[in-house]
Amino acid sequence: MSGRGLTYWVSASVDAVVLAHDVILCIEFKTEDKAHSLLARRQVEDYALDLRDFREASRGGRLAPIVVVPKAPRSRLASTEDSTDPVASVRLANAADLSEVVAEVFECLHCENRDPINAEKWDKSPYHESNIKSGQPCLAVRIRWRNR
Repeated sequence: MSGRGLTYWVSASVDAVVLAHDVILCIEFKTEDKAHSLLARRQVEDYALDLRDFREASRGGRLAPIVVVPKAPRSRLASTEDSTDPVASVRLANAADLSEVVAEVFECLHCENRDPINAEKWDKSPYHESNIKSGQPCLAVRIRWRNR
C-alpha cells in the first residue's frame, strides 16, 4: 500500500527460516526478479523484525535476513557486522553465492557460548501479535518514508 510519499505493509510470512545453532536465517526468494530490489530488502528485514518482536522463541536470538534472487548479479551491498542489534543487516545472494553468503553470516553471528535453538520448541513457540505488556492486541504497521 502506498500514498502521499509513504509506503507501508503488513507482513505475511517469510519463504524459509533456517535455525542454525544459535542463528535464525530468514530467507526470502525472488525467483522471477533479475535484480535485488529495495522492496525485497525491506520485506525480508520486516520479516526478521517480526520474528524478533512477535515469535517468543526468537527473542534474544540473532536473526539474519537474506534475499535470494537466483538470476541477479553478485552483490556485496550489505555486509554482516558483529553488532549488538539482534537483527543483522540484510544480505543479498544469488544462485551461485547463496551457500557462501549463508556461511559468512553464520560465521559472523554464531557464538559458541550460546545454546542451540531447539527447533521443535521454536516451531511450537507462540507468535504474539502484540508484545505490549497489557496484552491488548494491536496492528503492527511499519511506515517508511520515500524521498522524492
